[in-house]
Amino acid sequence: AVALVDGAGRRTALAAAADPRDVNAVVAAVDAPLAPGAYRVVWRAVSADGHAVGGSYVFTLAPPANGTPDAPNATGVP
Repeated sequence: AVALVDGAGRRTALAAAADPRDVNAVVAAVDAPLAPGAYRVVWRAVSADGHAVGGSYVFTLAPPANGTPDAPNATGVP
């Protein structure tokens, strides 16, 4: 399971999938561009030995600088 939590605490479940290039990784696409701000990605998975594991990490999107194009969204597309 993968979820995205915004700075206001709103949680959005993301569709998790296996990374076709790395058997030890999970990918989850964000369907819409994200507004500037702080976000936390929360994940939980079952390890190879059957135990539940999980964690989280934080990232921040800055607003675009004056006179520059919009910042890319999570897919790298403006």
